[in-house]
Amino acid sequence: PLSYATNYSVIELGGGGTISGTVSGFSTEGRTGVALARGSITLPSRTTQEEFMKLYRDDVIVTQAAADATSGAFTMSGVEPGQYTLFATSTDASGAIRCTTTSVNVTKGETATVSLTLPS
Repeated sequence: PLSYATNYSVIELGGGGTISGTVSGFSTEGRTGVALARGSITLPSRTTQEEFMKLYRDDVIVTQAAADATSGAFTMSGVEPGQYTLFATSTDASGAIRCTTTSVNVTKGETATVSLTLPS
């Protein structure tokens, strides 16, 4: 039999709350999405792929979602209750990542509504 050792924690995304919102200020030539991180995290408004990916390697990102390419709408369901930092990111033509964050509190059975505007 095969066995695998893991050194990351599993977050159960079921029976929790919902985060719903919109991202504005993105270019249609890049990718735009949102990511949810535990606790309070700060990133500069322009960051690199490496800086952002460090959050994944450090097991800080809980979940992510794509924002609609036209409206910027997104939804994250079944999020465990707690305090999080929500990132909206968009990659521009040069590969730079524009980023904005907001704090969001998730409550079981409720929807937290947020609006994020990316810097120009």
